[in-house]
Amino acid sequence: MAIRPLAIFDLPYLYGFREEAIGLDTARTLTRGNPLGAVGLMAYVNPARHIYSAIANGGKESVLGGIIHSKDETFAKLLYLAPASQLGHPDLPALIDVALVLALLAAIGGIAFARRAWQNADGEHD
Repeated sequence: MAIRPLAIFDLPYLYGFREEAIGLDTARTLTRGNPLGAVGLMAYVNPARHIYSAIANGGKESVLGGIIHSKDETFAKLLYLAPASQLGHPDLPALIDVALVLALLAAIGGIAFARRAWQNADGEHD
């Protein structure tokens, strides 16, 4: 089964899981609703939201999950898993690892960007 980052063409597929998503960040779920609802789906196409999702599909059953990493926090949170019927899926740990790597790469990219901007402001160049 292939595990890959969630892409824009997966949005219709995600919508099919909207009733089976398990929100794992309770504060966010209580204030913003279902993570795969209509409003939640739009967050996945906005990179400023710092939500990193992955999907394991290609087999009989698919599973997806998302991680959120806010820029002011030193940790990431597991945001959602779907569908609820697949929480025992054998690829779930690897799927979470892929989402974490995406968040880590984004954080490293942000640090590198900030460092370059700081150096350029001081007149230094790479």
